[in-house]
Amino acid sequence: MQDAEKKIRVLVVEDEIVVSEDLQQRLVELGFDVAGAADTGAEAVAFAEATRPDVALMDIMLHGKPEGIEAATVLRDDLNIPVIYLTAHSDAATLRKAKLTDPAGYIVKPFDDAQLRVALELAPARHAMEQRARQAARWLSATLSSVGDAVIATNMRAEITLLNPAAEKMTGWTQDEAAGKPCAQVLRLKHHDTGALLEDPATRALRDGVVVRLDPDTVLVARSGAECFVDDSASPITDETGMTLGAVVVLVDATDRAHAHSRVQALTRQVAELMAEKDKHEAVSAELEAFAAAISHDLRGPLAAISGFSYLLAERHRERLDSSGQKFIDYVRTSALQMERMVEDYLAFLKSNREHVLTMEPVDLRAAWRWPSSPPWPACRVRAPPTSCAVNCRRHGATRACCARC
Repeated sequence: MQDAEKKIRVLVVEDEIVVSEDLQQRLVELGFDVAGAADTGAEAVAFAEATRPDVALMDIMLHGKPEGIEAATVLRDDLNIPVIYLTAHSDAATLRKAKLTDPAGYIVKPFDDAQLRVALELAPARHAMEQRARQAARWLSATLSSVGDAVIATNMRAEITLLNPAAEKMTGWTQDEAAGKPCAQVLRLKHHDTGALLEDPATRALRDGVVVRLDPDTVLVARSGAECFVDDSASPITDETGMTLGAVVVLVDATDRAHAHSRVQALTRQVAELMAEKDKHEAVSAELEAFAAAISHDLRGPLAAISGFSYLLAERHRERLDSSGQKFIDYVRTSALQMERMVEDYLAFLKSNREHVLTMEPVDLRAAWRWPSSPPWPACRVRAPPTSCAVNCRRHGATRACCARC
């Protein structure tokens, strides 16, 4: 049977010499390779370290003691060698202890060749599969432990089966405390605004068979009573056949997101208030501009009359007036023209204020002011700041007009 492929090498561990010799002979006849034989647990470990067999065929009871169990533990954990137990009649306590070593199989004495062959051929493959499963489980456990988000897994009844460290910290429950408890008891959620309790997402995902996402205003109430905003999703766990096995919930601390959202809402309200205030000011400005336009229109008529008639009076009847009268008529005409210019300038100012937006920029006053190397007031001939230039002018007998700063 084993000619076309590599033979499975078997270590026989049996304290009865007759049974051991019979086993070795039957193994050879069945096409297996006997790597060695031992009658004690210590001897079995030594043989295994030296020969590295593919499988160990071991009696549980060696010399009246369950040495095979201790040896099997070393072979499996330290040497990565699968063990098949040979067992006759043994007490229940010994069998329970043997099960804890996770053997690759059991062969009950007396046994036939078919049982022996099947157990030995399946043991290496089963052991390799279990090794891969353990490795995957360790990898998954390490991955979940290192994930920053909280991960909670449940079974089909929405009972907790796993909490990673982030979930323990967020909920206040440990893995041992939460295991087997309903998800709703560990994962307490409520709505921030209404305070209403929310159904746990694992139950919803299992019931509806879809991915569930929570409302942005969802708050997690920890075991200690502390509250924090959370974003989460829950989805059912299915196998390759589509059968639902449980649910997984992923929680993310959304406190920063909630605070940012509140800040955005506050800023939005402020912007709306500012826009309303701006509209109000624009309406007032429009009314003021309309009023100013109406006033200027009403003023232009009388001003034009004053300006025109004073001009005609000055042109036609100036010689009839004495010097005081001529001075008065010129003053009236000049004032009328000045007022016309003031009205035009005011209207132009209102128009520019409406069409052009005022821009403000910082100005470095130190760069803008440069003290001159020589005084700008040569008549004073005294270096002094502008605040005292008038005093210096009087001290030197000059007038204020001599100083450019004045």
